Amino acid sequence: MIDHQATEYFYDLTPDRIHDAFWQADLELQPTLRWMNSLENRVIGAEDFDGDRWVAKFYRPGRWSKEALEEEHRFMEELAEAGVPVRPPLILESGSTVGEIEGILFTIFPHQLGRMPDEILLEHVNVLGALVAKIHVVGERAKLKHRPRIGPATWGLESLAQLEEEGVVPDRIWQTYESLVKELVERVESLFEEFPAHRLHGDLHRANILWSSMGPSFVDFDDLASGPAVQDVWMLLPGRDEDDWGLKEAFLRSYETVRPFDYEQLELVEPLRALKFVRHAAWVARRRNDPAFLRVFPEVESHSYWQREVKDLEGQLRLL
Repeated sequence: MIDHQATEYFYDLTPDRIHDAFWQADLELQPTLRWMNSLENRVIGAEDFDGDRWVAKFYRPGRWSKEALEEEHRFMEELAEAGVPVRPPLILESGSTVGEIEGILFTIFPHQLGRMPDEILLEHVNVLGALVAKIHVVGERAKLKHRPRIGPATWGLESLAQLEEEGVVPDRIWQTYESLVKELVERVESLFEEFPAHRLHGDLHRANILWSSMGPSFVDFDDLASGPAVQDVWMLLPGRDEDDWGLKEAFLRSYETVRPFDYEQLELVEPLRALKFVRHAAWVARRRNDPAFLRVFPEVESHSYWQREVKDLEGQLRLL
C-alpha cells in the first residue's frame, strides 16, 4: 500500500530532509545540492566538507520494499567482490544500506566518475561483453526473493492489469489494446519457458554505463530482476541494422571469453521489445500524476497517445 503522505514528501523533497538523510551516514554536507536526472526516483548529488562527493537516491513510495532494495545492494556488493566495476551503497547507522526519512526509503552511493557514451562503439563492446558476462556469472549464484522475473506474466499481463486499474486508456481503444497484449502473451509465453532466468541488471542501456579514463562502470541497478541473459544484450544494443548486428557479434565474442551464451536466446529480442512497450505504457500511466511525468508525458490521457501505443504494438507484433 502506498503511503500518500510519503508520496507528498517525495514530490516536495526539501533540503532539510535531504541533509537529515545524509546524517544517517554520518555525512555533513556543504549547502549546495544538485538534483540529477531521474523520473522514477529523486536523485541528489552532494559534497561533504572533506570534498568527497556522494549521490543519494530517494525511492518512489510503493515502488520497492526495503527487502527488495537490500537484495539489489547485496547483488552490487557481490559484483564488486567479483571485480565488476560497480560502487555499492554505504552502510548507514542502522546497519542497513537502506534508510528512511518521512516514510521515504533512500540509499547513499559514492559518486561515480565518468560520462555516458554518446553511442556504443566497437571499442566499447569489446570491453563490455566480458564484463556483462561477469555480471551474469555472479547472477547465477543466488536467486531473488523480492524481485520480479522478466517475461510475459509480469511485463505483459501484470502491466495490462495495472492499465485496466488506472482506467487511463480511452474506452474506444481499450478493447483493441487489451486484445493485442493478450495475443502477444499467448504467442511468446512458451518461448520464454525454454530459457533459464538468473539475476541481471535488467535496464542496461548506455545511460547506465559511465565511461572514464579508467574504463566503464555500471550504475543504477534499480530494475534488477531475474530474466534471460539476452535482456542485458538487447537493451545495450537495441538496433536492428547491419552495423548493430556487427556490434552484437563483437559483444558476444567478448562475452563468451567469460561465459557461454545461448544464441537461441536472440529469438527473445523482439518479444522482449514488445513486452517493454506494454510495461512502459503501464509505468507512465501509474506515474501520470507526478509533476515530473506530466512535463515529459503531457498527453498520456489523450486519445492520440493511446492510438500511437496501439500502432506501435501492432507493428511490433508483425515482427514476431
